[in-house]
Amino acid sequence: MPDDAEGAHLPQHHGSRDRPRICFIHMPKCAGTSIINALRHHYPRRNIRRLQTAPARAAAATLNQGLDFRSNILAYHLSEPDAELVFGHYQVTPEIVAAHPEFDFVTILREPVSRFISNYRYSWTRPEWRDMLSGRDIEAFLDGDEAKSFGYNYLRFLGAKHPQTADGIKQAVALLSRFALVGQVERMDVFLNAFERRYGIRLNIGFDNRTPAPQPQLTPHTLERIRALCAPNHALYSYISSRVARTPAP
Repeated sequence: MPDDAEGAHLPQHHGSRDRPRICFIHMPKCAGTSIINALRHHYPRRNIRRLQTAPARAAAATLNQGLDFRSNILAYHLSEPDAELVFGHYQVTPEIVAAHPEFDFVTILREPVSRFISNYRYSWTRPEWRDMLSGRDIEAFLDGDEAKSFGYNYLRFLGAKHPQTADGIKQAVALLSRFALVGQVERMDVFLNAFERRYGIRLNIGFDNRTPAPQPQLTPHTLERIRALCAPNHALYSYISSRVARTPAP
């Protein structure tokens, strides 16, 4: 049936509740699109829920809210009885994770400086950002609030109220420790092997949503400024690095 087209590769013996219920928190510019495109083939379309980023952003602006508006949408999607795969640029909170033990929460992170640069390049492809960036070199961009948010966005998506503080980092680490699986883009093979061991699903990853914008010219001084801005994200990434290092070989 057309409704089940995205589940065409699913083994026939799987029933609707034999599939793992997964909530994939998609961190921007962390290979999430590639993982989602591989994962969604294992689920019928009727059992998939996703965040539509542009409408969510517009609705949040209408209500004078920020990223935390998306946690409301996530709570709604996870509460739908037939939802099995939920994914998108959601903000997740400890309350949501605690309320939905039937779901495994999964994400993947990227080395923060590399992610920052990729996000900056990607922003040039978006009309809503291009006008803001036009006429400003990357040094000028680093002076603004947008650059600061690029450096602590992991913590924002993990619900930290004050992402630039030690308490915010502690809160994000505590929440991430409750995830069923957390990977690193730089060690994709480890993530894919761990995913297959846990769920019996081998994800065939392509390279989707590559950024077409050119690489900016980065001086040593510029890179040092980016590293400083990325300190909150790096603290979280370092924690994940220690977890991945302890992951047993397949």
